[in-house]
Amino acid sequence: MPHPFPLPITLPGFVASEGSNDHGLQMRITSADWGRLLCVATVERIEQPRLILRRGEVNTDLFVLLDGHAQMLVDERTDVVDRFAAGEFIGEMGFLDGIPSAVKVVAETGAQLARLDGQRLRQLLADDTLLSERLHRDLARQLARRLRRTIGIAREVGTVPVSPPPSTVDPIRIDQYCFRQLWGEAEVEDALALLHDVYVEEQGWRPLHFNPSRVRVEQRDGRRLLVDRHVKEAHWFGAFVEEELVGCFRVLPYPYHELRHYLDVPPFLNRSYASELNRLALRPAWRQHQIVLPMLLQVAFEHALRLSLVVYVTAPQPEPAGLFARMGMKSGVVPPFRYNTTEGEPVELLYFDATSDDPSSTQLYKVANRMRKRNRLRRPTETVTGND
Repeated sequence: MPHPFPLPITLPGFVASEGSNDHGLQMRITSADWGRLLCVATVERIEQPRLILRRGEVNTDLFVLLDGHAQMLVDERTDVVDRFAAGEFIGEMGFLDGIPSAVKVVAETGAQLARLDGQRLRQLLADDTLLSERLHRDLARQLARRLRRTIGIAREVGTVPVSPPPSTVDPIRIDQYCFRQLWGEAEVEDALALLHDVYVEEQGWRPLHFNPSRVRVEQRDGRRLLVDRHVKEAHWFGAFVEEELVGCFRVLPYPYHELRHYLDVPPFLNRSYASELNRLALRPAWRQHQIVLPMLLQVAFEHALRLSLVVYVTAPQPEPAGLFARMGMKSGVVPPFRYNTTEGEPVELLYFDATSDDPSSTQLYKVANRMRKRNRLRRPTETVTGND
């Protein structure tokens, strides 16, 4: 049952610290402001998933997650399209303009939710112009951040065109091997087919029917592909042996990180200067090869560092987590965890912070540089024939 504030609860850190909320958004509202806001609120602990906003209905109250998480869903799609963390407002658009909600929001079990009565809140803000200014600034900043997420959702369902990501790293060529960015729908589908062969056929992995990443198997042109919600936004890289794709890896730029759907990602990894690496797959014959796996990781790693300051990945121990460590990535920011609590091995989160670490000092970077120089020295002189 909801209770008028104050309630015998411990207020979360974002209230007391006057700092960032759980998604890293710096807040202007002070702890004194929160005290005033919660005086017009009812607070409750969610004992089982509960609908907060219903799509198509008008709601003029404002919600704040004091603890836990809530899910954003669209009625036509049963999967989760976004998640709210502690310190985020919910229903701010309805509070500001009174229009019906375009999505539905469900509070997860264990969440602590404050519902600020819209009428009383408007009166409070009318009486305190400084509080009103700080609250509306925070609402505007959160709306801008959520708009970036919404653009990602629109791209996923095809309402926003997706152009190929820019190439930032030269291919690495070593004799019959080539490591480069994948281009075009056909090459990406080759990678998705490889993922299916390795993850589903070989390892026997079956994605849950409902999962936050929308991982699923699709059949196209007689092939089975392992796809997910971030296929279009990802920057894909491949390892080729005599023009055959034998390995793939991808880079997810902000805000399309997959890990945030499963874990409370540390704030410094959940910001615009961070990239996530995932979906590593290699044909069995090439997994112990001295060149193929290290160079595939290296070319994607370099690309991610040119896009952002921080790169992170999850990997099981001892390998390939050990290989990422040899690339200069560090662990320890969160304990090992499972994406799905019912199956799979624990994975470790590793990261590389270019603001404090030098990527050129890693052994793999030096090897890749030597390979590029070797390739430039061996590249034949090009000639132009035909009519201009």
